[in-house]
Amino acid sequence: QASVQGPVRRLLVPRRLEDMRFLQMVDEGSLRADFVPHRALEPHLHVSVSTDAIVLKPPEPAQPRGLLQRMFAPRWLQQRLYPPPRFILFKAAIFMPRGVYLRRCSHSWPLVEFRANETEFREVIGGPFRALEVS
Repeated sequence: QASVQGPVRRLLVPRRLEDMRFLQMVDEGSLRADFVPHRALEPHLHVSVSTDAIVLKPPEPAQPRGLLQRMFAPRWLQQRLYPPPRFILFKAAIFMPRGVYLRRCSHSWPLVEFRANETEFREVIGGPFRALEVS
């Protein structure tokens, strides 16, 4: 068993060109990553990336159930109880080395580009796009 020295980082990049182009246009605040850690022989995280930038069906206005809730529930509570729908972009599993504490993982959305020698991809995409970095 090898022990882990320092932080472990994984970069999650979508495979489809459509997803890369969408990640070029969407704001970081519209993206959300949900993690479910799994301890197995190989520890890994199940990741679900979703956004509220795409709405396929207009959401129906959230109505609290009872008359008292409608009258006295503050708007922030209504939004928390009845969140707007989110569109799932992709799901993935990220494998980590043994010894990594999965519940402490953090994430960010840096702008990334292809290497200079990958000119075909750079021409197709046309610029930087967001990727999910898990550490």
